[in-house]
Amino acid sequence: STVQLLPRLDECSDVPRLRGGPPVPASAEERTRRATLTDHLARARALQLSGRVDETEKELEAFEALRNGQPAPGLLAASQLLRGKVESARGNQEAASATFWGASLQALAEGDSERAAESWIHLTLVVGDRMHRFEDAERYSALAQAALQHVPRAEALRAALLRNRGALLNAEGKAAEALPVIEEALARMLAAVGKSHPNYASTLETLGNVQKERGEYELAVAAYREVVALREALYGPHHPIVATSLTNLGRSLGLAGHAALGESACQRALTILEAAGGRQLSGIDTLACLGEQRRRLGDAKSAWGFDERMLAEAKRSRGEDSLDVAYGYQGLALDALALHQPAVALENARASLAVMQRNLPPGHPERETAQGVLADCLFEAGFPAQALAVVREARAAMANGPPETRGAMWLHEGRALAALGRRAEAAAAFDESVTLLEQRPGLDPRGLALARAERARLNVVDRNGTSPGGRVAHATVRAPKGPPP
Repeated sequence: STVQLLPRLDECSDVPRLRGGPPVPASAEERTRRATLTDHLARARALQLSGRVDETEKELEAFEALRNGQPAPGLLAASQLLRGKVESARGNQEAASATFWGASLQALAEGDSERAAESWIHLTLVVGDRMHRFEDAERYSALAQAALQHVPRAEALRAALLRNRGALLNAEGKAAEALPVIEEALARMLAAVGKSHPNYASTLETLGNVQKERGEYELAVAAYREVVALREALYGPHHPIVATSLTNLGRSLGLAGHAALGESACQRALTILEAAGGRQLSGIDTLACLGEQRRRLGDAKSAWGFDERMLAEAKRSRGEDSLDVAYGYQGLALDALALHQPAVALENARASLAVMQRNLPPGHPERETAQGVLADCLFEAGFPAQALAVVREARAAMANGPPETRGAMWLHEGRALAALGRRAEAAAAFDESVTLLEQRPGLDPRGLALARAERARLNVVDRNGTSPGGRVAHATVRAPKGPPP
Protein backbone atom coordinates (compact mmCIF):
# COMPACT_ATOMS: atom_id res chain seq x y z
CA SER A 1 0.00 0.00 0.00
CA THR A 2 2.91 2.35 0.68
CA VAL A 3 4.35 1.74 -2.78
CA GLN A 4 0.98 2.58 -4.37
CA LEU A 5 1.08 6.01 -2.72
CA LEU A 6 4.33 6.92 -4.48
CA PRO A 7 3.97 9.24 -7.49
CA ARG A 8 4.78 8.05 -10.98
CA LEU A 9 8.13 9.32 -12.19
CA ASP A 10 6.55 11.46 -14.91
CA GLU A 11 4.40 13.19 -12.22
CA CYS A 12 7.45 14.41 -10.28
CA SER A 13 9.23 17.73 -10.63
CA ASP A 14 12.58 17.87 -12.44
CA VAL A 15 12.10 14.57 -14.28
CA PRO A 16 15.41 14.76 -16.20
CA ARG A 17 17.41 15.08 -12.96
CA LEU A 18 15.50 12.19 -11.41
CA ARG A 19 16.07 9.99 -14.46
CA GLY A 20 19.72 10.91 -14.44
CA GLY A 21 20.31 10.62 -10.68
CA PRO A 22 23.74 11.22 -9.12
CA PRO A 23 26.68 10.47 -11.37
CA VAL A 24 27.41 6.75 -11.40
CA PRO A 25 30.85 6.15 -9.83
CA ALA A 26 33.38 4.96 -12.37
CA SER A 27 34.99 2.26 -10.26
CA ALA A 28 33.42 -0.81 -8.69
CA GLU A 29 35.04 0.13 -5.38
CA GLU A 30 33.41 3.55 -5.43
CA ARG A 31 30.03 2.05 -6.38
CA THR A 32 30.28 -0.31 -3.41
CA ARG A 33 31.23 2.57 -1.12
CA ARG A 34 28.24 4.62 -2.26
CA ALA A 35 25.86 1.69 -1.85
CA THR A 36 27.13 1.20 1.72
CA LEU A 37 26.71 4.91 2.49
CA THR A 38 23.14 4.72 1.17
CA ASP A 39 22.46 1.68 3.37
CA HIS A 40 23.72 3.52 6.47
CA LEU A 41 21.38 6.42 5.74
CA ALA A 42 18.40 4.15 5.08
CA ARG A 43 18.95 2.35 8.38
CA ALA A 44 19.44 5.68 10.22
CA ARG A 45 16.19 7.02 8.78
CA ALA A 46 14.27 3.91 9.81
CA LEU A 47 15.77 3.97 13.30
CA GLN A 48 14.98 7.67 13.71
CA LEU A 49 11.34 7.10 12.72
CA SER A 50 11.15 4.29 15.28
CA GLY A 51 12.47 6.62 18.00
CA ARG A 52 15.78 4.77 18.53
CA VAL A 53 17.98 7.83 18.95
CA ASP A 54 21.19 6.14 20.11
CA GLU A 55 21.16 3.64 17.25
CA THR A 56 20.40 6.40 14.74
CA GLU A 57 23.48 8.24 15.92
CA LYS A 58 25.65 5.14 15.54
CA GLU A 59 24.54 4.70 11.92
CA LEU A 60 25.30 8.37 11.22
CA GLU A 61 28.74 7.95 12.78
CA ALA A 62 29.35 4.92 10.55
CA PHE A 63 28.22 6.99 7.54
CA GLU A 64 30.69 9.79 8.40
CA ALA A 65 33.53 7.37 9.07
CA LEU A 66 33.08 5.74 5.67
CA ARG A 67 32.62 9.08 3.89
CA ASN A 68 35.84 10.29 5.50
CA GLY A 69 35.33 13.86 4.38
CA GLN A 70 34.86 12.89 0.73
CA PRO A 71 31.94 14.12 -1.43
CA ALA A 72 28.73 12.11 -1.31
CA PRO A 73 26.45 13.63 -3.96
CA GLY A 74 22.78 13.46 -3.02
CA LEU A 75 23.45 12.01 0.46
CA LEU A 76 25.01 14.71 2.60
CA ALA A 77 21.88 16.84 3.12
CA ALA A 78 19.94 13.75 4.21
CA SER A 79 22.61 12.83 6.76
CA GLN A 80 22.69 16.38 8.18
CA LEU A 81 18.90 16.41 8.45
CA LEU A 82 18.97 13.21 10.48
CA ARG A 83 21.79 14.57 12.65
CA GLY A 84 19.69 17.64 13.46
CA LYS A 85 16.76 15.43 14.49
CA VAL A 86 19.01 13.50 16.88
CA GLU A 87 20.37 16.71 18.43
CA SER A 88 16.87 18.14 18.85
CA ALA A 89 15.60 14.92 20.47
CA ARG A 90 18.46 15.16 22.97
CA GLY A 91 17.46 18.74 23.88
CA ASN A 92 20.50 20.37 22.23
CA GLN A 93 18.47 22.91 20.26
CA GLU A 94 21.37 25.28 19.58
CA ALA A 95 23.33 22.54 17.82
CA ALA A 96 20.19 21.27 16.07
CA SER A 97 19.42 24.72 14.65
CA ALA A 98 22.93 25.03 13.19
CA THR A 99 22.76 21.51 11.74
CA PHE A 100 19.33 22.03 10.15
CA TRP A 101 20.55 25.28 8.59
CA GLY A 102 23.57 23.48 7.17
CA ALA A 103 21.27 20.74 5.84
CA SER A 104 19.12 23.33 4.06
CA LEU A 105 22.15 24.87 2.36
CA GLN A 106 23.47 21.47 1.34
CA ALA A 107 20.06 20.50 -0.03
CA LEU A 108 19.98 23.65 -2.15
CA ALA A 109 23.44 22.82 -3.45
CA GLU A 110 22.17 19.33 -4.34
CA GLY A 111 19.07 20.76 -6.05
CA ASP A 112 16.79 19.03 -3.51
CA SER A 113 13.88 21.39 -2.72
CA GLU A 114 12.10 18.76 -0.63
CA ARG A 115 14.95 18.31 1.84
CA ALA A 116 15.55 22.06 1.96
CA ALA A 117 11.87 22.54 2.86
CA GLU A 118 12.03 19.81 5.50
CA SER A 119 15.09 21.46 7.07
CA TRP A 120 13.32 24.83 7.28
CA ILE A 121 10.20 23.15 8.70
CA HIS A 122 12.29 21.73 11.53
CA LEU A 123 13.96 25.11 12.05
CA THR A 124 10.53 26.72 12.45
CA LEU A 125 9.88 24.41 15.40
CA VAL A 126 13.33 24.40 16.99
CA VAL A 127 14.07 28.12 16.70
CA GLY A 128 10.50 29.27 17.39
CA ASP A 129 8.83 26.89 19.82
CA ARG A 130 11.95 25.75 21.69
CA MET A 131 14.38 28.69 21.45
CA HIS A 132 11.80 31.53 21.32
CA ARG A 133 13.54 33.34 18.44
CA PHE A 134 10.20 34.16 16.91
CA GLU A 135 11.26 36.45 14.06
CA ASP A 136 13.85 33.95 12.84
CA ALA A 137 11.25 31.18 12.98
CA GLU A 138 8.84 33.23 10.86
CA ARG A 139 11.55 33.60 8.20
CA TYR A 140 12.25 29.87 8.17
CA SER A 141 8.53 29.18 7.85
CA ALA A 142 8.34 31.49 4.82
CA LEU A 143 11.35 29.76 3.23
CA ALA A 144 9.73 26.35 3.74
CA GLN A 145 6.48 27.57 2.23
CA ALA A 146 8.31 28.87 -0.83
CA ALA A 147 10.31 25.66 -1.28
CA LEU A 148 7.19 23.48 -1.04
CA GLN A 149 5.75 25.21 -4.10
CA HIS A 150 8.32 23.24 -6.08
CA VAL A 151 7.57 19.90 -4.41
CA PRO A 152 4.41 18.16 -5.68
CA ARG A 153 2.66 15.49 -3.64
CA ALA A 154 4.27 16.55 -0.36
CA GLU A 155 1.13 16.71 1.75
CA ALA A 156 2.83 15.30 4.85
CA LEU A 157 5.44 18.08 4.72
CA ARG A 158 2.75 20.72 4.21
CA ALA A 159 0.88 19.36 7.22
CA ALA A 160 4.13 19.38 9.25
CA LEU A 161 4.73 23.02 8.33
CA LEU A 162 1.21 23.92 9.49
CA ARG A 163 1.80 21.99 12.72
CA ASN A 164 5.06 23.81 13.43
CA ARG A 165 3.51 27.17 12.58
CA GLY A 166 0.79 26.40 15.13
CA ALA A 167 3.43 25.48 17.70
CA LEU A 168 5.19 28.79 16.95
CA LEU A 169 1.98 30.79 17.50
CA ASN A 170 1.40 28.90 20.74
CA ALA A 171 4.94 29.69 21.94
CA GLU A 172 4.30 33.37 21.17
CA GLY A 173 1.33 33.30 23.55
CA LYS A 174 -1.23 33.24 20.71
CA ALA A 175 -3.06 30.02 21.54
CA ALA A 176 -6.36 31.27 20.09
CA GLU A 177 -4.70 31.86 16.70
CA ALA A 178 -2.82 28.57 16.92
CA LEU A 179 -5.91 26.37 17.40
CA PRO A 180 -7.41 26.50 13.87
CA VAL A 181 -3.94 26.11 12.35
CA ILE A 182 -3.27 22.94 14.36
CA GLU A 183 -6.73 21.54 13.67
CA GLU A 184 -6.13 21.94 9.93
CA ALA A 185 -2.66 20.40 10.30
CA LEU A 186 -4.11 17.37 12.09
CA ALA A 187 -6.76 16.80 9.40
CA ARG A 188 -4.12 17.08 6.65
CA MET A 189 -1.68 14.80 8.44
CA LEU A 190 -4.37 12.17 8.95
CA ALA A 191 -5.18 12.25 5.23
CA ALA A 192 -1.49 12.11 4.28
CA VAL A 193 -0.09 9.39 6.54
CA GLY A 194 -2.90 7.90 8.67
CA LYS A 195 -3.07 7.45 12.43
CA SER A 196 -0.30 4.87 12.70
CA HIS A 197 2.47 7.25 11.60
CA PRO A 198 4.70 9.04 14.16
CA ASN A 199 3.94 12.42 12.54
CA TYR A 200 0.23 12.04 13.29
CA ALA A 201 1.01 11.48 16.99
CA SER A 202 3.32 14.53 17.01
CA THR A 203 0.61 16.70 15.46
CA LEU A 204 -2.01 15.46 17.92
CA GLU A 205 0.40 16.21 20.77
CA THR A 206 0.78 19.78 19.48
CA LEU A 207 -3.01 20.12 19.51
CA GLY A 208 -2.94 19.03 23.17
CA ASN A 209 -0.29 21.67 23.89
CA VAL A 210 -2.52 24.39 22.41
CA GLN A 211 -5.60 23.16 24.27
CA LYS A 212 -3.61 23.21 27.51
CA GLU A 213 -2.54 26.81 26.93
CA ARG A 214 -6.18 27.74 26.22
CA GLY A 215 -7.23 26.29 29.57
CA GLU A 216 -9.14 23.42 27.92
CA TYR A 217 -7.54 20.92 30.23
CA GLU A 218 -9.96 18.02 29.81
CA LEU A 219 -9.63 18.27 26.02
CA ALA A 220 -5.84 18.32 26.39
CA VAL A 221 -5.99 15.26 28.67
CA ALA A 222 -8.01 13.39 26.02
CA ALA A 223 -5.51 14.34 23.29
CA TYR A 224 -2.51 13.31 25.39
CA ARG A 225 -4.11 10.00 26.37
CA GLU A 226 -4.53 9.19 22.68
CA VAL A 227 -0.93 10.20 21.97
CA VAL A 228 0.31 7.88 24.74
CA ALA A 229 -1.71 5.00 23.26
CA LEU A 230 -0.46 5.71 19.72
CA ARG A 231 3.18 5.91 20.80
CA GLU A 232 2.95 2.80 22.95
CA ALA A 233 1.68 0.97 19.86
CA LEU A 234 4.48 2.44 17.71
CA TYR A 235 7.43 2.17 20.10
CA GLY A 236 6.39 -0.05 23.01
CA PRO A 237 5.40 1.04 26.55
CA HIS A 238 8.94 1.68 27.80
CA HIS A 239 10.28 3.99 25.10
CA PRO A 240 11.54 7.46 26.17
CA ILE A 241 9.23 9.24 23.72
CA VAL A 242 6.29 7.64 25.56
CA ALA A 243 7.68 9.34 28.69
CA THR A 244 7.39 12.72 26.96
CA SER A 245 3.71 12.07 26.26
CA LEU A 246 3.12 10.84 29.82
CA THR A 247 4.68 14.05 31.16
CA ASN A 248 2.34 16.17 29.05
CA LEU A 249 -0.57 14.05 30.22
CA GLY A 250 0.50 14.40 33.86
CA ARG A 251 0.79 18.17 33.65
CA SER A 252 -2.68 18.53 32.13
CA LEU A 253 -4.21 16.14 34.66
CA GLY A 254 -2.79 18.33 37.43
CA LEU A 255 -4.14 21.50 35.83
CA ALA A 256 -7.54 19.81 35.48
CA GLY A 257 -7.61 19.17 39.23
CA HIS A 258 -6.36 15.56 39.25
CA ALA A 259 -2.94 16.03 40.86
CA ALA A 260 -2.64 12.45 42.14
CA LEU A 261 -3.28 11.04 38.65
CA GLY A 262 -0.89 13.61 37.22
CA GLU A 263 1.82 12.56 39.64
CA SER A 264 1.28 8.90 38.74
CA ALA A 265 1.70 9.62 35.01
CA CYS A 266 4.86 11.68 35.61
CA GLN A 267 6.34 9.07 37.96
CA ARG A 268 5.89 6.43 35.27
CA ALA A 269 7.59 8.79 32.80
CA LEU A 270 10.54 9.28 35.14
CA THR A 271 10.89 5.52 35.61
CA ILE A 272 11.07 5.05 31.82
CA LEU A 273 13.69 7.79 31.42
CA GLU A 274 15.85 6.50 34.27
CA ALA A 275 15.74 2.98 32.80
CA ALA A 276 16.86 4.43 29.44
CA GLY A 277 19.89 5.95 31.14
CA GLY A 278 18.81 9.55 30.63
CA ARG A 279 20.67 9.80 27.32
CA GLN A 280 17.93 9.57 24.70
CA LEU A 281 15.57 12.23 26.03
CA SER A 282 15.97 14.64 28.91
CA GLY A 283 13.97 14.24 32.12
CA ILE A 284 13.84 18.01 32.77
CA ASP A 285 10.15 18.42 31.96
CA THR A 286 9.23 15.30 33.90
CA LEU A 287 11.02 16.48 37.05
CA ALA A 288 9.33 19.89 36.76
CA CYS A 289 5.94 18.21 36.36
CA LEU A 290 6.51 16.08 39.46
CA GLY A 291 7.38 19.23 41.40
CA GLU A 292 4.12 20.84 40.26
CA GLN A 293 2.01 17.87 41.32
CA ARG A 294 3.68 17.61 44.75
CA ARG A 295 2.97 21.32 45.35
CA ARG A 296 -0.66 20.79 44.38
CA LEU A 297 -0.84 17.87 46.80
CA GLY A 298 0.51 20.06 49.61
CA ASP A 299 3.96 18.48 49.82
CA ALA A 300 6.25 21.43 49.06
CA LYS A 301 9.24 19.70 50.64
CA SER A 302 9.13 16.86 48.10
CA ALA A 303 8.42 19.38 45.36
CA TRP A 304 11.63 21.23 46.30
CA GLY A 305 13.64 18.01 45.78
CA PHE A 306 12.23 17.49 42.27
CA ASP A 307 12.68 21.15 41.31
CA GLU A 308 16.24 21.19 42.62
CA ARG A 309 17.07 18.14 40.49
CA MET A 310 15.36 19.72 37.49
CA LEU A 311 17.35 22.95 37.83
CA ALA A 312 20.66 21.10 38.10
CA GLU A 313 19.87 19.00 35.01
CA ALA A 314 18.73 22.07 33.04
CA LYS A 315 21.98 23.89 33.82
CA ARG A 316 24.03 20.84 32.90
CA SER A 317 22.33 19.93 29.62
CA ARG A 318 20.83 23.18 28.31
CA GLY A 319 23.00 25.97 29.69
CA GLU A 320 22.76 28.54 32.47
CA ASP A 321 20.70 30.93 30.35
CA SER A 322 18.05 28.55 29.01
CA LEU A 323 14.35 28.98 29.69
CA ASP A 324 14.34 25.63 31.48
CA VAL A 325 16.69 27.16 34.06
CA ALA A 326 14.19 30.00 34.52
CA TYR A 327 11.38 27.48 35.10
CA GLY A 328 13.57 25.66 37.62
CA TYR A 329 14.16 28.81 39.63
CA GLN A 330 10.45 29.62 39.44
CA GLY A 331 9.52 26.20 40.79
CA LEU A 332 11.90 26.66 43.73
CA ALA A 333 10.43 30.11 44.41
CA LEU A 334 6.91 28.64 44.61
CA ASP A 335 8.15 25.79 46.82
CA ALA A 336 9.83 28.26 49.17
CA LEU A 337 6.65 30.33 49.40
CA ALA A 338 4.70 27.23 50.39
CA LEU A 339 7.40 26.42 52.96
CA HIS A 340 7.15 29.97 54.41
CA GLN A 341 10.69 30.91 53.39
CA PRO A 342 10.08 34.28 51.67
CA ALA A 343 13.75 35.31 51.46
CA VAL A 344 14.64 32.08 49.63
CA ALA A 345 11.59 32.49 47.44
CA LEU A 346 12.58 36.05 46.56
CA GLU A 347 16.11 35.04 45.59
CA ASN A 348 14.85 32.34 43.21
CA ALA A 349 12.09 34.53 41.77
CA ARG A 350 14.63 37.22 40.88
CA ALA A 351 16.88 34.65 39.23
CA SER A 352 13.94 33.25 37.23
CA LEU A 353 12.83 36.66 36.00
CA ALA A 354 16.38 37.65 35.00
CA VAL A 355 16.64 34.62 32.69
CA MET A 356 13.11 35.18 31.34
CA GLN A 357 13.95 38.78 30.48
CA ARG A 358 16.99 37.66 28.48
CA ASN A 359 14.95 35.12 26.51
CA LEU A 360 11.45 36.55 26.05
CA PRO A 361 10.17 39.92 24.80
CA PRO A 362 8.20 42.29 27.07
CA GLY A 363 4.54 41.34 27.19
CA HIS A 364 5.11 37.60 26.69
CA PRO A 365 2.75 35.78 29.12
CA GLU A 366 5.50 33.61 30.64
CA ARG A 367 7.77 36.60 31.27
CA GLU A 368 4.99 38.58 32.92
CA THR A 369 3.90 35.54 34.94
CA ALA A 370 7.45 35.50 36.34
CA GLN A 371 6.92 39.16 37.28
CA GLY A 372 3.78 38.09 39.13
CA VAL A 373 5.70 35.40 41.04
CA LEU A 374 8.30 38.01 42.01
CA ALA A 375 5.50 40.33 43.19
CA ASP A 376 4.10 37.48 45.31
CA CYS A 377 7.52 36.91 46.86
CA LEU A 378 7.99 40.61 47.64
CA PHE A 379 4.53 40.67 49.19
CA GLU A 380 5.20 37.61 51.34
CA ALA A 381 8.54 39.06 52.43
CA GLY A 382 6.75 42.17 53.70
CA PHE A 383 7.45 44.60 50.84
CA PRO A 384 4.00 45.44 49.42
CA ALA A 385 5.09 48.77 47.91
CA GLN A 386 7.82 47.09 45.88
CA ALA A 387 5.39 44.30 44.94
CA LEU A 388 2.97 46.95 43.68
CA ALA A 389 5.64 48.55 41.49
CA VAL A 390 6.65 45.20 39.98
CA VAL A 391 3.11 44.09 39.20
CA ARG A 392 2.15 47.43 37.68
CA GLU A 393 5.12 47.22 35.34
CA ALA A 394 4.03 43.72 34.31
CA ARG A 395 0.40 44.77 33.87
CA ALA A 396 1.40 47.65 31.61
CA ALA A 397 3.39 45.26 29.41
CA MET A 398 0.38 42.90 29.28
CA ALA A 399 -2.17 45.54 28.24
CA ASN A 400 -3.23 43.40 25.28
CA GLY A 401 -2.45 40.03 26.84
CA PRO A 402 -4.81 37.14 27.53
CA PRO A 403 -7.51 37.84 30.13
CA GLU A 404 -6.33 35.16 32.57
CA THR A 405 -2.85 36.69 32.77
CA ARG A 406 -4.18 40.23 33.15
CA GLY A 407 -6.64 38.98 35.77
CA ALA A 408 -3.75 37.47 37.75
CA MET A 409 -1.89 40.79 37.59
CA TRP A 410 -4.89 42.69 38.96
CA LEU A 411 -5.13 40.14 41.77
CA HIS A 412 -1.46 40.72 42.71
CA GLU A 413 -2.06 44.48 42.57
CA GLY A 414 -5.14 44.26 44.77
CA ARG A 415 -3.27 42.30 47.42
CA ALA A 416 -0.46 44.86 47.50
CA LEU A 417 -2.89 47.80 47.67
CA ALA A 418 -4.85 46.16 50.49
CA ALA A 419 -1.64 45.60 52.44
CA LEU A 420 -0.84 49.30 52.02
CA GLY A 421 -4.27 50.25 53.40
CA ARG A 422 -5.55 51.60 50.06
CA ARG A 423 -8.82 49.69 50.30
CA ALA A 424 -10.85 51.51 47.65
CA GLU A 425 -8.14 50.96 45.03
CA ALA A 426 -7.74 47.36 46.18
CA ALA A 427 -11.48 46.75 45.80
CA ALA A 428 -11.41 48.09 42.25
CA ALA A 429 -8.39 45.88 41.46
CA PHE A 430 -10.09 42.77 42.81
CA ASP A 431 -13.26 43.59 40.84
CA GLU A 432 -11.20 43.91 37.66
CA SER A 433 -9.45 40.62 38.45
CA VAL A 434 -12.74 38.78 38.93
CA THR A 435 -14.16 40.24 35.70
CA LEU A 436 -11.16 39.09 33.67
CA LEU A 437 -10.78 35.66 35.29
CA GLU A 438 -14.49 34.92 34.85
CA GLN A 439 -14.03 35.14 31.07
CA ARG A 440 -12.29 31.74 31.21
CA PRO A 441 -12.96 30.39 34.72
CA GLY A 442 -11.43 26.98 34.07
CA LEU A 443 -7.97 28.38 33.38
CA ASP A 444 -7.20 29.76 36.85
CA PRO A 445 -9.91 28.59 39.28
CA ARG A 446 -7.67 29.16 42.32
CA GLY A 447 -6.94 32.74 41.29
CA LEU A 448 -10.61 33.42 40.66
CA ALA A 449 -11.59 32.01 44.05
CA LEU A 450 -8.85 34.07 45.74
CA ALA A 451 -9.91 37.30 43.99
CA ARG A 452 -13.51 36.77 45.09
CA ALA A 453 -12.43 35.97 48.64
CA GLU A 454 -10.22 39.07 48.85
CA ARG A 455 -13.03 41.26 47.57
CA ALA A 456 -15.39 39.79 50.16
CA ARG A 457 -12.75 40.29 52.86
CA LEU A 458 -12.58 43.99 52.00
CA ASN A 459 -16.35 44.21 52.31
CA VAL A 460 -16.05 42.82 55.86
CA VAL A 461 -13.39 45.43 56.63
CA ASP A 462 -15.58 48.21 55.29
CA ARG A 463 -18.60 47.11 57.28
CA ASN A 464 -16.75 46.58 60.56
CA GLY A 465 -14.16 49.30 60.22
CA THR A 466 -11.47 46.78 61.19
CA SER A 467 -9.51 44.11 59.42
CA PRO A 468 -10.79 40.56 59.86
CA GLY A 469 -7.29 39.78 61.02
CA GLY A 470 -3.93 38.51 60.07
CA ARG A 471 -3.63 37.75 56.40
CA VAL A 472 -4.42 40.12 53.61
CA ALA A 473 -4.40 37.22 51.16
CA HIS A 474 -2.59 33.95 51.84
CA ALA A 475 0.31 35.46 53.74
CA THR A 476 0.90 37.62 56.76
CA VAL A 477 2.28 41.00 55.74
CA ARG A 478 4.97 42.33 58.04
CA ALA A 479 6.40 45.83 58.16
CA PRO A 480 9.62 45.87 56.16
CA LYS A 481 12.82 46.55 58.02
CA GLY A 482 14.71 47.86 55.00
CA PRO A 483 14.98 47.49 51.25
CA PRO A 484 14.13 44.08 49.80
CA PRO A 485 17.12 41.74 49.51
